[in-house]
Amino acid sequence: MVGYPSGDYLVLDSEYQWAHRRLDMVAAKRRPTEDDATGWAEPDLVFVEVKSEYSACHDKAGLGDHARDYRDIITSSKGRHVQEIKLEYENVIAQKSRLGLLHKSLGFRKFSKAVPELLLVFVDLHLNVPSLLAPLGEVVFIQGRWCQSTRKQPRSLPPSSRMCGSSPMAKRLRSRH
Repeated sequence: MVGYPSGDYLVLDSEYQWAHRRLDMVAAKRRPTEDDATGWAEPDLVFVEVKSEYSACHDKAGLGDHARDYRDIITSSKGRHVQEIKLEYENVIAQKSRLGLLHKSLGFRKFSKAVPELLLVFVDLHLNVPSLLAPLGEVVFIQGRWCQSTRKQPRSLPPSSRMCGSSPMAKRLRSRH
């Protein structure tokens, strides 16, 4: 690979499992700053769940299960495990760079201090379909309870992880519960 990734995300792993919690992918997300316009020196860590069928959003291994898995990962041992996971993927990036799978010009140093976010990717699914309101509402509820139970949220907590935030989708889904 020559140069920087063409998008904002760089997939590092698929079928991720930690302590019986499963998510489809782990990725790095660009975090541009004044000192690093490319955003790859200290990117955010992102857990990704992909859904391509409406039925996969419900019940076992549905959106609610994955939101709980994400919550369990980031709250386990007061965040200590998140730091271990970040270190693990810092080593993955170093290995991929040594193997020539990632170009050294990427300039990666370490992951940002931000709490990893959960990114839900829907392939050919429309979010305004009524059958998705319940599973998406469950994600908002789980994340909202986590937000309410956290006495002081880290300032670095990304908006997508603050499901108790003020995004139009979160407001709409909360109003239905």
